[in-house]
Amino acid sequence: MLDTTRKYALQKLAESGESNSLRQRHAEHLLELAKRAEAEWKIRPTAQWLAEYGRKMDDIRGALGWAFSGNRSVATGVALTVAALPFWEHLSLLEECRTGVELALSRCFADFRSASDEMKLQLAYGTALLHTRGPLPEVKTAWTTALGSAEVLNDTEYMLRCLWGLCDYFTWTGDHQSALGMADRIRRLATDRGDLDARNNVDRQTGTALRYLGELAEARRHLERMISRYVPPVTRSDIARFQLDPRSAARGTLANVTWLQGHPDKAVAMAQRQLEEARASQHALALCNAIVHTTCPIALWTGDLAAAERLLVGIEAHVAEHAMSIWSAMSRCLRAEWLLQSGDPSGLAMLRGALDELLVVGFRMRCPFYIGVYAAGLGDHGDVDAGQTAIGEAVALSASTGEIWCMPELLRIKAVLLGKESANRTVKTAEALYFQSLDLARHQGALSWELRAATALAEHWAQSGQSERVGGLLAPIYRRFGEGLTTRDLVKARALLDTLGDAGKGSKSAARQARRDGHTHPNS
Repeated sequence: MLDTTRKYALQKLAESGESNSLRQRHAEHLLELAKRAEAEWKIRPTAQWLAEYGRKMDDIRGALGWAFSGNRSVATGVALTVAALPFWEHLSLLEECRTGVELALSRCFADFRSASDEMKLQLAYGTALLHTRGPLPEVKTAWTTALGSAEVLNDTEYMLRCLWGLCDYFTWTGDHQSALGMADRIRRLATDRGDLDARNNVDRQTGTALRYLGELAEARRHLERMISRYVPPVTRSDIARFQLDPRSAARGTLANVTWLQGHPDKAVAMAQRQLEEARASQHALALCNAIVHTTCPIALWTGDLAAAERLLVGIEAHVAEHAMSIWSAMSRCLRAEWLLQSGDPSGLAMLRGALDELLVVGFRMRCPFYIGVYAAGLGDHGDVDAGQTAIGEAVALSASTGEIWCMPELLRIKAVLLGKESANRTVKTAEALYFQSLDLARHQGALSWELRAATALAEHWAQSGQSERVGGLLAPIYRRFGEGLTTRDLVKARALLDTLGDAGKGSKSAARQARRDGHTHPNS
């Protein structure tokens, strides 16, 4: 209706004294429609579902506002909140979902909630709270409560969903051993009920935990198995069940593993494919996951600052639009790293602030790595003492959580900071740290960390008059790369080999080997 016509009709309705009864009928109509939409959410393609039901969200908001205002119709309001969960999920309205579910879960409305209502609301509350505010203790409580209800109701589908949520919670808090244990529970339950999709999907969560624990080869095995076995549903998107497209999410984690194992070009291509899939899904969490956990970090690792900047501009607007404060803090870590790589010291304050924001809500995933970036930045900008304090914090956090995938890099940064002191004792300690970094990188199969450590040690030797040692260390590691030769770390290693005496022989040998393999080195 036109605004004036609508205003006139509402005035007449109010004068008739039938406004509440008509609004009750309107709410009941929407409840039936939402229940039908919930059933179809699991079987219809996302685009079709949104075209049919997405435009009803404003009507649902209006009905919820009326039902809870003055407690006019609490029973209808609670039921409609439960039925609205797929709308909030599909439309990526996470903050709105959180506030709506929080209201329906109010203690004063307990008599209006069934056991099934309680289970669904608690599950949704945990999900919305995690992705807006972070892994607060309330997230674990909500999912544990929902799991208890699902067990009482013998609802294995919701049991699986709750266990997936708890697995994510432990991942975000950096407790990857507990995440592995939760993944084992999911696998057993999925196997018992013959749920092939769920059993295959758990390889993604297992691979993620193993990646952070530094077990790269085993992580790769699980992730590749999941991707090869995944069978996409014929009609709907698996986002309806798993929060993210499982294969796309697994591909993102595999891209990280691939870069660590020394395949930069393959990692970039894999990350780009995940990003394209996330954009096609039109789902807020899928895009956050693709950019914040995969595409942007890999762009920064490879030194592609232009690509990282484009990604950051997009994700910063995205998380602001969806009021996802925890994802905003994660994206600020990336922005700060970009600033530091660009030589801008303002990244230090930004990074420390973002890290403090993450740590205060219990978020630990990747924090050891970003604290290491902060420590390196402090050293680069002249505050070596503060840098040493920060790298001590990073190493301690990495060791305490078991998130040691980045420990070789942390040890390298610690060695670099020690090397900035002139005392002979610290120089020897720094060299020992470099060798620890190299040994751990080799043990993990993290060739990219190994190259960084070798390059830094080579620089250390060159500065201390030991250039003759460089070629024997750095050149063989450099030659193991069959791709990514124009990425930052490889360009730096090649330049160092080219500028040093005996090491130049190793460089020329590497160049000849690369030409035989069909690769072209920069500046060759």
